Amino acid sequence: MIFPKSPIERRLWLYIGVPMLALVAILASLAGLALGEIARREDQAFRDMTRRMVESAVAAQVNATKEQILDYANWNDAYEATSRHWNQEWLAENYYSSVMDALIVARAGQMRFLWTEDHLTPSRGAVSRDALSIARGFDDLNALAAAPTEADTGRAALMTFNGRLAVLAIAPITPEDDAARIEAANRSEPVNVLLGVRVLAESDLVALNRALALEDFRFAPAGVSSERSAVSWRIAEMGGAGEAAFVWRDPRIGSAHLARRVWLMIAILCLLGLIASFVTHSMVMRALWDAPAKH
Repeated sequence: MIFPKSPIERRLWLYIGVPMLALVAILASLAGLALGEIARREDQAFRDMTRRMVESAVAAQVNATKEQILDYANWNDAYEATSRHWNQEWLAENYYSSVMDALIVARAGQMRFLWTEDHLTPSRGAVSRDALSIARGFDDLNALAAAPTEADTGRAALMTFNGRLAVLAIAPITPEDDAARIEAANRSEPVNVLLGVRVLAESDLVALNRALALEDFRFAPAGVSSERSAVSWRIAEMGGAGEAAFVWRDPRIGSAHLARRVWLMIAILCLLGLIASFVTHSMVMRALWDAPAKH
């Protein structure tokens, strides 16, 4: 008998079926909480992994720019034209670049020379102002000249100006020989610092995302709100200033599968609960029917 007809059968269903269904409900709730935690961790793991991917890809761009500026800064002729005898003509003839968009020579935080590509002419003031502002935030730039190796004399960061993203590389202008460089640095004379700015164009961001394969990847100069559908990585993580960030879509992989997992788990538990209730009910009823026959 599937449905209870007699009072004793109804009482058996209440004593057996209801607790069993309550147990199923409790297990379903616990399973839902466990699956929710798993989904949350999967979502967070995706965010952490993609942030590391973005940071690694951007770091490669930043380090490449730093290596390029070291070629311009660790140069005997440049040292002679800036620290020995200021030579504006030499700088104008030699400090230009096909890979940099701006070169700035500064000393004690003040700009002494500026070259920019033609496309940056309207933004010359913003480029130099923002580059020098970030440079002042680094540790003592004069001390960089006394670093053990040439590679240790450079610093790099991300920066924005007029809503555009760029890589800023900084290095003191020094002699090529390490011993001569360190000796000059130990004289505690004011050091001329070279700043190089390389603007990341739209094509650079497209190439960056091609390597990352992230959905809706973009640069947000004003940062991003706390929208649940987006993941962000602020340029402040790499020496930049402000709220500017890289942003991409958060597919919420774990949460997307949560509902399906929860309903599947509830269905399985309910099925098992019903089967257990029917089996228990049948066994008890059989025992009750057999009891009078034995007497």
